Amino acid sequence: MGRVLDILQHPHPLLRSVSRQMAEFGAPLRELAENMLATMYAARGIGLAAVQVGDPRCLIVVDVSPSQIDPHVMVNPRIVQADDTQRVRDGCLSVNEGRTVAYTTRAKRIVVDYRDLDGTWKRMKATGLLAAVIQHEIDHLDGRLFIDLLEKAVA
Repeated sequence: MGRVLDILQHPHPLLRSVSRQMAEFGAPLRELAENMLATMYAARGIGLAAVQVGDPRCLIVVDVSPSQIDPHVMVNPRIVQADDTQRVRDGCLSVNEGRTVAYTTRAKRIVVDYRDLDGTWKRMKATGLLAAVIQHEIDHLDGRLFIDLLEKAVA
Protein backbone atom coordinates (compact mmCIF):
# COMPACT_ATOMS: atom_id res chain seq x y z
CA MET A 1 0.00 0.00 0.00
CA GLY A 2 1.06 3.62 -0.38
CA ARG A 3 2.63 5.97 2.11
CA VAL A 4 0.74 8.17 4.55
CA LEU A 5 0.70 11.87 3.63
CA ASP A 6 0.07 14.94 5.78
CA ILE A 7 -3.50 16.23 5.70
CA LEU A 8 -3.86 20.00 5.36
CA GLN A 9 -5.91 21.69 8.07
CA HIS A 10 -8.40 24.54 7.76
CA PRO A 11 -7.72 27.47 7.21
CA HIS A 12 -4.91 26.43 4.83
CA PRO A 13 -5.52 28.49 1.65
CA LEU A 14 -5.14 25.53 -0.72
CA LEU A 15 -8.34 24.05 0.77
CA ARG A 16 -10.24 26.99 -0.76
CA SER A 17 -8.80 26.54 -4.26
CA VAL A 18 -10.50 24.90 -7.24
CA SER A 19 -8.75 21.69 -8.28
CA ARG A 20 -7.54 21.28 -11.86
CA GLN A 21 -9.07 18.72 -14.21
CA MET A 22 -6.81 15.83 -15.16
CA ALA A 23 -5.91 15.04 -18.76
CA GLU A 24 -2.90 12.77 -18.14
CA PHE A 25 -3.12 9.34 -16.57
CA GLY A 26 -0.40 6.93 -15.55
CA ALA A 27 1.97 5.91 -12.78
CA PRO A 28 2.20 9.28 -10.95
CA LEU A 29 -1.59 9.54 -10.67
CA ARG A 30 -1.85 5.90 -9.58
CA GLU A 31 0.81 6.51 -6.90
CA LEU A 32 -1.07 9.56 -5.62
CA ALA A 33 -4.29 7.52 -5.39
CA GLU A 34 -2.50 4.75 -3.45
CA ASN A 35 -0.99 7.30 -1.06
CA MET A 36 -4.37 8.97 -0.59
CA LEU A 37 -6.01 5.64 0.26
CA ALA A 38 -3.23 4.85 2.77
CA THR A 39 -3.66 8.31 4.29
CA MET A 40 -7.46 8.03 4.47
CA TYR A 41 -7.30 4.59 6.11
CA ALA A 42 -4.60 5.69 8.58
CA ALA A 43 -6.75 8.67 9.61
CA ARG A 44 -9.84 6.42 9.90
CA GLY A 45 -11.59 8.46 7.25
CA ILE A 46 -14.08 7.41 4.59
CA GLY A 47 -13.18 9.95 1.92
CA LEU A 48 -10.30 12.19 0.86
CA ALA A 49 -9.68 14.70 -1.91
CA ALA A 50 -6.21 15.26 -3.39
CA VAL A 51 -6.30 18.92 -2.39
CA GLN A 52 -6.44 17.81 1.26
CA VAL A 53 -2.95 16.35 0.89
CA GLY A 54 -1.65 19.42 -0.92
CA ASP A 55 -2.19 18.26 -4.51
CA PRO A 56 -4.58 20.43 -6.56
CA ARG A 57 -5.51 17.66 -9.02
CA CYS A 58 -9.16 16.65 -9.42
CA LEU A 59 -9.03 13.28 -7.65
CA ILE A 60 -11.02 11.76 -4.79
CA VAL A 61 -10.94 8.44 -2.96
CA VAL A 62 -13.89 7.04 -1.02
CA ASP A 63 -14.48 3.85 0.96
CA VAL A 64 -17.54 3.58 3.19
CA SER A 65 -17.31 -0.21 3.64
CA PRO A 66 -16.97 -1.27 7.29
CA SER A 67 -13.84 -3.31 6.61
CA GLN A 68 -12.27 -0.84 4.15
CA ILE A 69 -12.26 -3.27 1.22
CA ASP A 70 -14.27 -1.35 -1.38
CA PRO A 71 -12.35 1.79 -2.39
CA HIS A 72 -13.62 4.04 -5.15
CA VAL A 73 -11.05 6.21 -6.95
CA MET A 74 -12.54 8.98 -9.05
CA VAL A 75 -10.70 11.35 -11.38
CA ASN A 76 -12.55 14.48 -12.59
CA PRO A 77 -15.82 13.45 -10.89
CA ARG A 78 -18.98 15.41 -11.61
CA ILE A 79 -22.50 14.88 -10.36
CA VAL A 80 -24.92 14.65 -13.27
CA GLN A 81 -28.06 13.88 -11.28
CA ALA A 82 -29.12 14.42 -7.67
CA ASP A 83 -32.46 13.46 -6.11
CA ASP A 84 -34.18 13.89 -2.74
CA THR A 85 -32.35 15.07 0.34
CA GLN A 86 -31.00 13.51 3.49
CA ARG A 87 -29.66 14.89 6.73
CA VAL A 88 -26.21 13.44 7.29
CA ARG A 89 -23.65 13.50 10.06
CA ASP A 90 -20.71 15.27 8.40
CA GLY A 91 -17.10 15.76 9.41
CA CYS A 92 -13.80 16.37 7.70
CA LEU A 93 -10.22 15.25 8.19
CA SER A 94 -9.16 18.83 7.29
CA VAL A 95 -11.35 20.50 9.94
CA ASN A 96 -10.01 20.00 13.44
CA GLU A 97 -8.49 16.69 12.24
CA GLY A 98 -11.97 15.20 11.88
CA ARG A 99 -13.04 15.89 15.46
CA THR A 100 -15.65 18.49 14.46
CA VAL A 101 -18.92 16.89 13.43
CA ALA A 102 -22.20 18.54 12.45
CA TYR A 103 -25.27 17.79 10.37
CA THR A 104 -25.62 18.88 6.76
CA THR A 105 -28.21 18.29 4.08
CA ARG A 106 -27.11 16.51 0.93
CA ALA A 107 -28.73 14.65 -1.94
CA LYS A 108 -29.89 11.15 -1.02
CA ARG A 109 -29.27 9.70 -4.49
CA ILE A 110 -26.73 10.82 -7.07
CA VAL A 111 -25.33 9.79 -10.41
CA VAL A 112 -21.67 10.70 -10.84
CA ASP A 113 -19.54 10.59 -13.98
CA TYR A 114 -15.77 10.21 -13.50
CA ARG A 115 -12.66 8.74 -15.03
CA ASP A 116 -10.83 5.78 -13.58
CA LEU A 117 -7.05 5.71 -13.19
CA ASP A 118 -6.68 4.58 -16.81
CA GLY A 119 -8.70 7.56 -18.07
CA THR A 120 -11.83 5.59 -18.97
CA TRP A 121 -15.13 7.38 -18.33
CA LYS A 122 -17.39 5.61 -15.82
CA ARG A 123 -20.82 6.29 -14.34
CA MET A 124 -21.88 5.34 -10.82
CA LYS A 125 -25.19 5.53 -9.00
CA ALA A 126 -24.80 6.10 -5.27
CA THR A 127 -27.25 6.39 -2.39
CA GLY A 128 -27.14 7.15 1.32
CA LEU A 129 -23.75 7.46 2.96
CA LEU A 130 -21.80 6.79 -0.23
CA ALA A 131 -23.69 9.55 -2.03
CA ALA A 132 -23.06 11.96 0.85
CA VAL A 133 -19.32 11.22 0.99
CA ILE A 134 -18.89 11.63 -2.77
CA GLN A 135 -20.65 15.01 -2.57
CA HIS A 136 -18.45 16.04 0.36
CA GLU A 137 -15.27 15.16 -1.53
CA ILE A 138 -16.41 16.85 -4.76
CA ASP A 139 -17.06 19.97 -2.66
CA HIS A 140 -13.35 19.90 -1.76
CA LEU A 141 -12.46 19.94 -5.46
CA ASP A 142 -14.51 23.15 -5.75
CA GLY A 143 -12.86 24.79 -2.73
CA ARG A 144 -15.81 24.22 -0.36
CA LEU A 145 -15.74 22.69 3.12
CA PHE A 146 -18.65 21.09 4.94
CA ILE A 147 -18.62 23.94 7.45
CA ASP A 148 -19.79 26.20 4.59
CA LEU A 149 -23.05 24.21 4.51
CA LEU A 150 -23.92 24.64 8.17
CA GLU A 151 -26.95 26.75 8.91
CA LYS A 152 -26.29 29.92 10.84
CA ALA A 153 -27.87 30.09 14.27
CA VAL A 154 -30.62 32.68 14.58
CA ALA A 155 -30.19 34.94 17.58
